[in-house]
Amino acid sequence: MIGNVGSDKHDAPADIAAWIAAAAPEGTAGAVDRISPSAPFDAAEEAAIARAVPRRRAEFATGRRLAREALARLGCLAASLPPDSAGMPQWPTGFVGTISHSGQLCVAVVGRAHNLLGIGIDLEEIGPMQPGLASMICRPDENDMSGICGPVDLTLLRFVAKEAFFKAYFPATRAFLDFQDVRVAIDGASGCFEAHLMEQSKPSLCGSRVFGGRFAMLIGYVVAGIWIGR
Repeated sequence: MIGNVGSDKHDAPADIAAWIAAAAPEGTAGAVDRISPSAPFDAAEEAAIARAVPRRRAEFATGRRLAREALARLGCLAASLPPDSAGMPQWPTGFVGTISHSGQLCVAVVGRAHNLLGIGIDLEEIGPMQPGLASMICRPDENDMSGICGPVDLTLLRFVAKEAFFKAYFPATRAFLDFQDVRVAIDGASGCFEAHLMEQSKPSLCGSRVFGGRFAMLIGYVVAGIWIGR
């Protein structure tokens, strides 16, 4: 599912937001915007980026601002979202979420914890991956690329799908994954993928080791999302 890879990047935030709204399950909310300098919400967020370079400060503040906008759409009052010991946002009680940024854009998606164990979104600018990364990211048995065509690096597509799954999986299990721990099967015609948890030492979720997600190529970016229900 290639989408509008050649369109004007000024339209990217609106197009990505529309894709998330269509792909995400009911009861979730998202927000997308360009990365810009912003003030941290409170002292806890300021402390988390006190020594960060300006670019990182802008990414952090924009992501938290968008997360609060998305949470507000679900009726959650504005709250501080400092990182935990693993660097993940500390979401308000009763909510789960995810933040991603790449190039000039940032995206945040949130949902209610009584419906979802985890949400994962990953956003990357479309472009070739560095030489040598394919063997680190892709498993030897990942060769099913049905329906894929157009200007997309297949290593990049697998990278984004796996990153989205990692973001949804880790908060529920606190288990870190390597790229080789997960096999991604991609159906380019439908814009869907399945993440298969292959490493048996890693815990399953709700008795499952296979999780479905969606992806799209939209105006210079590839975005993948996965929502793990209870």
